[in-house]
Amino acid sequence: MEDEELPSIKTASNNGVSMECTYIVRDYTDIFTTTALFESRDELIKWVSDAAKPHRMVVVIKRSDNGFGKKKARLLLGCERGGEYREVNGRSLKSNVDETDDMCDLTNELDGIKKSKEIRDTGTKKCGCEFLLRGRQVEFMGDWALEVICGVHNHPLAQYLEGHSYAGCLTKEEEEYVIDMSTTNIAPKIIMKQLKMKFKENSSIMKNIYNARTKHRVVERAGRSQIQYLMGKLKDHRYFYLHRRCEKTDTIRDLFFAHPKSIDLVRAFPKVLLMDCTYKTNRYRMPLLEISGMTPTNLTFCVACAFMNAEREDNYTWALSMLRSLMVDLCLPNLIITYIELALMRVVESIFPTTSHILCRWYINRNIMAICKKYFPTKEYWNNFYSSWCDINKVDEESRFNELLRRFIEDYSNKYPNAVKYAVKNWIDPYKEKLVSCWTNNILHYGNTTRNGVEGHHSALKRQLKTSICDFETCWTQMHTLYQASHTMVKASFEKSINVVQHKFKSNLFKELRVLRSAMWSRDK
Repeated sequence: MEDEELPSIKTASNNGVSMECTYIVRDYTDIFTTTALFESRDELIKWVSDAAKPHRMVVVIKRSDNGFGKKKARLLLGCERGGEYREVNGRSLKSNVDETDDMCDLTNELDGIKKSKEIRDTGTKKCGCEFLLRGRQVEFMGDWALEVICGVHNHPLAQYLEGHSYAGCLTKEEEEYVIDMSTTNIAPKIIMKQLKMKFKENSSIMKNIYNARTKHRVVERAGRSQIQYLMGKLKDHRYFYLHRRCEKTDTIRDLFFAHPKSIDLVRAFPKVLLMDCTYKTNRYRMPLLEISGMTPTNLTFCVACAFMNAEREDNYTWALSMLRSLMVDLCLPNLIITYIELALMRVVESIFPTTSHILCRWYINRNIMAICKKYFPTKEYWNNFYSSWCDINKVDEESRFNELLRRFIEDYSNKYPNAVKYAVKNWIDPYKEKLVSCWTNNILHYGNTTRNGVEGHHSALKRQLKTSICDFETCWTQMHTLYQASHTMVKASFEKSINVVQHKFKSNLFKELRVLRSAMWSRDK
């Protein structure tokens, strides 16, 4: 390489103002001079890119001709800063800004309102660099040769390749790696970190990651709308799904879907169902009703979900009717646990008339804490009140319940009448048969008196979504991932329950039971 110091070089022109600087100009002809022939156009471009990268040069395609007839294909490669800035419609940037300012001033005077002038901050990186390479086909449909037309740059080379649009483009291998990690719900910042660790020479920035993810989503949709794409995904994964639409606006009103493995699980273990709505999961502000079941290994699994446009009795009736259609008459639930939603409670009694129904004790206790705690001056007084309330809920005999309730009213009604009134009038009197243990223990609930299992699913979903403005496609994708993880855990718990015998069950008292279980398992196999 030959170094030559020039005293002053015009590097750019901006609004008619020339900028001059002094630096060393280098000739890089020998770096790109080669007698090798390349089998394809892409191989030639890759060789040039690999040769330029160690010197922090960004070489882009200036012109390309695929050839036609006797004309051979050719290719021009140049510096990304080559050429001059082109004025739009023959007018300079300054004239455009001045005209915009005049129009804004006139508009402000007519409206009588002062508005701040917001002009987009733009610029150009072109400085007339003459660096140029030519690639040409030696023979028709044959090898490619490279020729250096000008190897001189009239500007200092880049210190870092990050921030240069062409240098930061993902290769095919890198793009596949980004898409694979995106489909497993990995955050973009983690993808960037892993990308830099695997591909040491990568110069991409976060914008390249976002662009690759957006491009993949556009290709996946293939011109379909969001709902069309979602319906296609549900069909591809063999979901059971139904929807209702509004006839006036032709928009989705309710959407019900269930995973095929979840349907098999609920038909095998229908004894207990948990129901709850959650919010802030989609940009349309539609509540998400989730219905969960329990396995004999004490794990919860999602049975079905329904997006509803409102929490009205009509919406609940349609959603639970879809759930009832999944379950045969011989595998109806023995117990349904819900929160205090009057519309849902009425629909449960209507759709499942033979099923027992209790209220979530945890939800009621949280309401007691939120309403009543403010009436107590000290933490000690509140703890005594709350302990008495919990004792009432957990009592096993009705006579004992009446005694504790009478004592509860006598002890706290004089000093804290509002707290006692709220607890008794709002919960004990109307819902004691769905809340207190002396009544709920008559129902085979397998230790389930709260809907904490479905609350755990809500929490996991929101951790996956990370935002409350997701579309249906994104929301379902995250839910499908959670379903797969949940089903894996259920299968693992089943295998563990079959193969692992706890030490407390190794006594001779359970010997015949273990033999019977092994015989049944062998027969099923």
